[in-house]
Amino acid sequence: MSAARLAAAVDAFISYSRADGRAFAHDLRAKLEAEGLTIWQDVVSETPGEGWWQNIVEAIEGSAVMILVFTEGALGSQVVRDEWMHARKVGTAIVPVVPEQGLLQRLDERGERLVPRWLDRLDLLILDPAFADYAAHWQRLLEFLRQPPPRRPVPFTVPPLPGEFVHRPDLERRLLARLVAEDGFSPLAGARALIGEGGFGKSTLVQAVCRQPQVIEAFKDGVLWLTLGEDAGEAAVARALNAVIDALGGAPANSLAEARARWAELLQERDCLIVLDDVWQAELIEPFLRVDSQDPQRAHKGRRAWVITSRFAEVSRYLARAEDRLDVTEMERDEAAAVLVNFVPEDRCALTEAQRASLRALARQLGEWPLLLGLAGSELRQEMIGGAPFDRALAWVQDGLREEGFATFDAPDAAGDPARWRQRALSANVALSLRRFESDERQRLFELTIFATDTAVPAAVASRLWAATGGLSARAADKLLRRFDGPFLRLDRASACFSFHDVLHAYLSASLAGDARRQAHAALLDAYNPDGAAWHTLADDGYLYDHLAYHLRAAGRDDDLRALFATDDWLRRRFEQSGHIYDGYLSDLLLAWGEVARPRALAQVEAGEAPEALADCVRYALIHTSINSLAGGYVPALVARAVEIRLWTPARALATARRVPEAEKRAAMCAALAAVLEGEARQEALEAALAIGNEYQRAEALAGLAGRLEGEARREALERALA
Repeated sequence: MSAARLAAAVDAFISYSRADGRAFAHDLRAKLEAEGLTIWQDVVSETPGEGWWQNIVEAIEGSAVMILVFTEGALGSQVVRDEWMHARKVGTAIVPVVPEQGLLQRLDERGERLVPRWLDRLDLLILDPAFADYAAHWQRLLEFLRQPPPRRPVPFTVPPLPGEFVHRPDLERRLLARLVAEDGFSPLAGARALIGEGGFGKSTLVQAVCRQPQVIEAFKDGVLWLTLGEDAGEAAVARALNAVIDALGGAPANSLAEARARWAELLQERDCLIVLDDVWQAELIEPFLRVDSQDPQRAHKGRRAWVITSRFAEVSRYLARAEDRLDVTEMERDEAAAVLVNFVPEDRCALTEAQRASLRALARQLGEWPLLLGLAGSELRQEMIGGAPFDRALAWVQDGLREEGFATFDAPDAAGDPARWRQRALSANVALSLRRFESDERQRLFELTIFATDTAVPAAVASRLWAATGGLSARAADKLLRRFDGPFLRLDRASACFSFHDVLHAYLSASLAGDARRQAHAALLDAYNPDGAAWHTLADDGYLYDHLAYHLRAAGRDDDLRALFATDDWLRRRFEQSGHIYDGYLSDLLLAWGEVARPRALAQVEAGEAPEALADCVRYALIHTSINSLAGGYVPALVARAVEIRLWTPARALATARRVPEAEKRAAMCAALAAVLEGEARQEALEAALAIGNEYQRAEALAGLAGRLEGEARREALERALA
């Protein structure tokens, strides 16, 4: 069932732990249905099969309210936590309920409260019949379900945790203590950094902490994840800033300087956590940190925290205190062994103590390096799935590593030069994993590295590439991609997209360098466009339009990239494809401008040649400025009327409002749209008004909106207008 159909059919989604909340959730559903409400509960509503999580996602997005059942099991359930995070991300209202009032006072084995302190700030409904105010709390729940507040999505762009994830309690506690105050829900501002070699699990560690409920509650305006990577430059920083600006409801900027200013405006009054992942160049951090206002009278403005992950200690210069740096090295012995245990097939995971000891020994031999643990664990799993008993599968892994020249971490030379050992160890582990594949299959794997590390690539795009380079059918390509899942890449079955770990991506990329790499990009482009037609005449498959400029650049087809902006045809197609929003086209323009035209113009000047490429720079600047000027030229009343008669969609009108450059005109546009928008769209108008940088104009827009909003949204608009 689609989210759109669910939206009209479901009043509430019940989130609970099956360990100890099933009976309560079942009874609650029955009572609410008796009140005439439609309820989604997994045991009666979920479609069984591989896509179970997609069913959950669609149900949450299609429900007006999530009822979050707090039990002891729910407090420790990753599934419940993921459901809660997705509800916040898409704006589904959440009402927390407690089935047993004694839970709030219960102590754990250490004598501490079982219920964390951050829950104290929530308006909990106690649905325990023994509770004195049970009847009143029940009525409050019914009122909330019958009159739910409008959706208010909270940006949460943190990647999912891997299936074999193992907690690292000490490091997680230390990072958490640097992000959330002792009260359990107040955010701590400032920058923190996790420093360590590639593959030590820095990113996964931060992903786990970002999912802690107290972090999500503390940084109530969003948790934003930005991956910079080895090849990041000014253009990449501008794109990253614009991605966050868009997530926060602002209009993309024309330049890096403008993006920095707009980023700062949007974050000034927000409690946000920003993760800058995989930073290679310390100087690229600075644009993300310039947020605070120079106005000393506005001490109440939002509190922002940054977490930086990097292999390089130079990023520490942006930290205010030495204790804000956390060094991430190998895992603890038991943690590393637990990773390997997680790779043992579920139906055969009843290991003896001797077998667990052998995994601890293997973990030590692998240096407790998470990346190697994943590679070795994948091999162990494949052997056991193939029918080998545990001991034989383990021996196969160990013998194979020795044959590939692997020296264990206990070897004398490993301690003397650990970086060199890690590179040799990675080479041996990758070589072992590659044994399962023929030479042509290995080439297909190397070809996948043409896709950017921070991009979720649809499996169908890999199939298109391999059809061109290896003649694979769609079925054969799908089977091969599934075989690569685990040891080399992560394939998300729900979205049918894959991505690489950056260390593995970098290592495998070395096997597809120079002309071979350019030819692979060219093969993908030719597979999309075998007849050399104008790109705007081709249909978009959900990937092509958003990544065409990247692949043209990587294939060395700069003239084709330049041709996209020679006429208005690509602009019109991108505009239509993006739902009548210019953001995608402007992203393409920035790439052509920053990575082709500008470097070419500078090179021509340095060589004493006529700077012909400067004409392209001027043209791109004029196009960028003209698009924003278009938004400023619309009459607010006409835009509102266009929405009212359905000539424009609400999304198009809101995107136009965000792009209006002058704060006064943007405020007028938001106020006009509030008169004709309803529900979620009106809430988005509020978000657009909150994104106005000028405080006076923002207050005027919010005051105008307040009269057309209801409940919590009206209260927030008035509070922010009067702040």
